[in-house]
Amino acid sequence: MDFPLKRRQDSPNASANENMHACGHDAHTAVLVAVAVLLKAHEDELPGRVKLIFQPAEEGPGGAEPMVKDGVLDDVDALLAMHVGTMAGDYENGDVVVSYTNTCAADDQVIISITGKGGHGSVPHDCLDPVAMAALVINNIQYIISREVPSHESAVITLASVQAGRGAFNIIPETAEIRGTIRNGSPVVREYVMKRIREVATKTVEMMRGSCTVEYVDGYPALINDRAVVESFLRSANKLLPPERIHIMEHGLMGGEDAAFFFRERPGCYYFQSNSAPCPEDGKTYGAHHPRFCLDESVFYQTAALFVQAAYDWLKEN
Repeated sequence: MDFPLKRRQDSPNASANENMHACGHDAHTAVLVAVAVLLKAHEDELPGRVKLIFQPAEEGPGGAEPMVKDGVLDDVDALLAMHVGTMAGDYENGDVVVSYTNTCAADDQVIISITGKGGHGSVPHDCLDPVAMAALVINNIQYIISREVPSHESAVITLASVQAGRGAFNIIPETAEIRGTIRNGSPVVREYVMKRIREVATKTVEMMRGSCTVEYVDGYPALINDRAVVESFLRSANKLLPPERIHIMEHGLMGGEDAAFFFRERPGCYYFQSNSAPCPEDGKTYGAHHPRFCLDESVFYQTAALFVQAAYDWLKEN
């Protein structure tokens, strides 16, 4: 989220400062603390060492990359990570959803800054209208997805914000800014799409005699699971859950995940655990990033148990 999200204050677990993240990371922290307690209680039974990584600033600016640079993975051979939340599909709370390969998309933010020549709206021929340029840029960029990216590839460009002028009806501004997000499932497609956005935006604006800069910020790579680690996790999950509670994803999600920086360095398994609960105020269920997002705490123990079982089994197998 790029703006503060406030928890509804009639919620029984509202924070003292009203702020909330609404994405389940408080639940992740609670589960990992439980895992620490369980592992410590059975420390003598472990055939190796387990390292617990509490990931900060997952949605910006991103804590995984600086942790990698600080050497957090230097003594790590494989990774296991999880995200709770509402999953699209017919799932029960506690169900496991995992992919053998692509799991989360590369997530990049783009800022396109356009400069023209301002003036009065009655004489547009004396101006270089950046609003008209922005409209063409937005339209032309959409053709990258519909006409240049293969249809079997996962790619999304959402240009979600346009800022120009100060609200006057008759003043053509000098500048306009477009902001958006880019999601790609493949590193190759990611590189191509980012290159083409820069080319299309720059050439479109130049055609209209303006100037343009394209900046990419807060980029996360795609998160790709390692098949061998996923299979090890599934063997462990089958010890604790019946087969109908374990689901294989047919394709990855287009959401971004900062943990991709970890998975770029070490093989791992990142899975989802379906979890949602009715809001106490109205009895309705809301998805992540909604101020009434709630989780079912009664299944947290299952997540902790899965982590402990998978860690023990992987150490034993390797």
